Amino acid sequence: MLAAELACLLASSGQSVLAVDADMQRGSLHYRLDVPVGRATFSVADVLPVLDDLSPDLLHGALTESSSGAWLLPAPPVFDEGCRPGRDLGARLALSLRSSFEFIVLDTRAAFDDLTLGLLAAADAVLLVVTPELACLGAAKRALGVMRQQCSGHIELVVNRSLGQGDLVDLDEISSFLGSRALRVLPEDTTRCRRLGDECRPICSERSALAREIHGLARSLFG
Repeated sequence: MLAAELACLLASSGQSVLAVDADMQRGSLHYRLDVPVGRATFSVADVLPVLDDLSPDLLHGALTESSSGAWLLPAPPVFDEGCRPGRDLGARLALSLRSSFEFIVLDTRAAFDDLTLGLLAAADAVLLVVTPELACLGAAKRALGVMRQQCSGHIELVVNRSLGQGDLVDLDEISSFLGSRALRVLPEDTTRCRRLGDECRPICSERSALAREIHGLARSLFG
């Protein structure tokens, strides 16, 4: 959701932006950007094996433009178990796309496979999204340890689905446990997210506390 929202906001401000769905198994960024994906649509899985043979123009031709103005390189519609790109391909993909866009928003798997690690190493900024729950924070602390070793860019923390004073773990406790303060706190708004997702509309297409915080997140990241 956040990857799509940030891509849409950048596009709406006149920036050239590409969203890349690097979750090869469960990619869903095309739903959020309302881009139909079928057998004729080029995906990350199609581009990676021939990356060295693609000129910038050919690479751009493999992308699909969404109605928001953001471009998309989606995940494959069907995951091929034999397709497990190495770390070097992730880094080379990010570098190959940089010359064509002002911003690239990468949506990765939650797990640290080689493709994800390569993309993280090439990123200027990495967002770790957590929820204010003990079960999530343990995994987040382990993830931060890996990110601090692998990422050359800065790492930002975003707290999602917050109930405010109803959170079981408050912001000070999250900051103390993870050793990092949250860049932004996004309020719980599941009903709105589901409705707008079903309508293929961005969260920021209508006014809400969640939309306001997403706008704030975009300003914090991109100025």
